[in-house]
Amino acid sequence: MTEYEEANEIARQLRQQRLRSNPVVGKRINIDTGSALKRLLTTAEAAEALNRKVQTLRIWACYGNGPIAPVRIMGRLAWRVDDVEKLLNGE
Repeated sequence: MTEYEEANEIARQLRQQRLRSNPVVGKRINIDTGSALKRLLTTAEAAEALNRKVQTLRIWACYGNGPIAPVRIMGRLAWRVDDVEKLLNGE
């Protein structure tokens, strides 16, 4: 076995050892995101619905002083349809 092959074998063994010691790795979590994502709006969509500028909603999110709060998904802002509808209905 060459040095290169030996190094690859050692790396493979270390990876497998790490995977065995981590209880979360390899497990699949089933989350029904389809229905949840349908109830969210992008910042542009929410701004249009509320007749506000996109930057206004971003400021609400940044300072946390707006009438509704966004949901952050991997660093991106999303706005709940329910919250937007309540705001439009004056609730």
